[in-house]
Amino acid sequence: MLKLKMRNLINITQKIINKLYITLYRFINNKIESILYSKEFIQKFDRIKFFPQETRKISIAITHYERPELVVVTLKNIFRDERVSEIVILDDGSSLTSVFECIANLKDFKAKVKLFRRKENLGMLATKIQACSLCSNPWCILLDSDNTIFNSYLNAIFSLETWDKNIIYCPGYAFPNYDFRSYGNTEFDFEKICNFQNKNKILNNFIFSCFISGGNYFLNVKAFTNILNPYIKFKLYAADQIFANYIWLSNGNKLKLLPSASYYHRVHSNSTWILNSNRGHVEYNRVAKKFEEEQPATLENLLLEFENVAAIGQEIEHIPL
Repeated sequence: MLKLKMRNLINITQKIINKLYITLYRFINNKIESILYSKEFIQKFDRIKFFPQETRKISIAITHYERPELVVVTLKNIFRDERVSEIVILDDGSSLTSVFECIANLKDFKAKVKLFRRKENLGMLATKIQACSLCSNPWCILLDSDNTIFNSYLNAIFSLETWDKNIIYCPGYAFPNYDFRSYGNTEFDFEKICNFQNKNKILNNFIFSCFISGGNYFLNVKAFTNILNPYIKFKLYAADQIFANYIWLSNGNKLKLLPSASYYHRVHSNSTWILNSNRGHVEYNRVAKKFEEEQPATLENLLLEFENVAAIGQEIEHIPL
């Protein structure tokens, strides 16, 4: 009994400490973020990271739409890390004004950054698939243009001896708001999520819903694009990631949580989810229903419920920096 009380006390104390830490971090970060994540700071003060024993290289694939003021923050912790050999940014039909601002913000990073653009906005799913396909390395982190990878994410990836192409590796902490680490090193397949949904409505759980729809994953480019390409015409307004995960898992693959991997997930008024939350909830619930009914993804069953576009064939332009 005494041990149980002590354990409960320790858990409560740890939760209080974590909340105080996050509160303090937010206060400090709000004050200094404009400096820490600025172009000048990344160029001059981010430490160059050498790993002479590591021969593997990865790409970072970044999807971008009308966020020229934020795109530079994605470069922190990756531009000067030699394990990242290229950073591919695909613009999803932003205005020319936004594109010119991107060019101005990124020109000093041209040693590693490659900027591409499509003239028409096709949505997040198509852009994620195409951004990955533009990478020259077999593996990439598929990153949203308003987030920043922490060193712990890259360290967690490279601490794995081998990478399984049939697994998408997921960060355990979308700092500071979404903590998935309680799920440990769990591997999720289609059957497991279906079972969890039918037993305890796991997809209705706020934290798990953030995990399965949060994205910013590490994946094998060829495996991911081969499976998702047949569905590239679907246009999701906010729930693109759970939609992609549903297709991925339906094809016998897995999601694996990496508890020690974390990144900075910015919550702001111009986020895709906030701007399209009503549509996003409808899309999310439709996919959750598919898991509940244990119905694997097919083109036929998805065409009945989700919007699709016809302009996928348009050219992607490489923009010199």
